[in-house]
Amino acid sequence: MVWKARDDIYAFGATLYELLTGKPPFHTGDVATQIREVMPKPVNARLATLGLDPVPAEWEGTIQACLAKEPEHRPKSAAEVAKRLGLGETAKRAKGREGALAENRAADRRAEHQPVPPTQSAKRKNRAYSRCPLARKCG
Repeated sequence: MVWKARDDIYAFGATLYELLTGKPPFHTGDVATQIREVMPKPVNARLATLGLDPVPAEWEGTIQACLAKEPEHRPKSAAEVAKRLGLGETAKRAKGREGALAENRAADRRAEHQPVPPTQSAKRKNRAYSRCPLARKCG
């Protein structure tokens, strides 16, 4: 079996479904057959049975689209899913911060390679080691 991007979209939809409802789309009976043949109950229907508030319609529709049985009926990309969920602006802001985050990571890496001055206890240990008669033999 060859994995495709739309398989990941299905998995993402199933993950969102479980995060919102507390259970995966299919959790009893012949799960493998259900995954292939049955559309899960809509998120808001499951939430209603649990006495929880519904999610916005665009979220419910997007999750259902992600869980479509035919891959060609699923969103084409994660970017499309984000747009459908109304996360487009958030994604753009996060992408703009990527440069700043990369710069911070580079600075952290540079700082890791800077020599750190020894502490007083380390200096004492070094002095004690150098006075040890076995230091020349062991070191």
